[in-house]
Amino acid sequence: MGKILKTEQIERYENLLSKMKKSISRKKKALPYYLAISILLLLAFFNQLENTYNKFFGNSTDFIILLGSLYLLLWAIYIIAIFLSIRRKEKEMKNIKLKMYDLMKLENSL
Repeated sequence: MGKILKTEQIERYENLLSKMKKSISRKKKALPYYLAISILLLLAFFNQLENTYNKFFGNSTDFIILLGSLYLLLWAIYIIAIFLSIRRKEKEMKNIKLKMYDLMKLENSL
């Protein structure tokens, strides 16, 4: 009966590992698409608001610098958040693999 519980637990861990791997790969694959979409939105935003904010900033160069710096700041925060979540999941996966190893290792019968 102990073997059945161990195999069920191992299967649960394997399913959890596969879900975590898929989640990590989805996050890594989605990053370039989000980058491209955000660049297009930034250009559209700039195009729509250039004339409106030209009076406030004085010229479009200051407006471009402001938008660019905000854009880079937001992307840096987003990328750091993604990599921290990936690192956290990889640590969880490592712990699960260690638990699986403990369940699967052979018992010494002396």
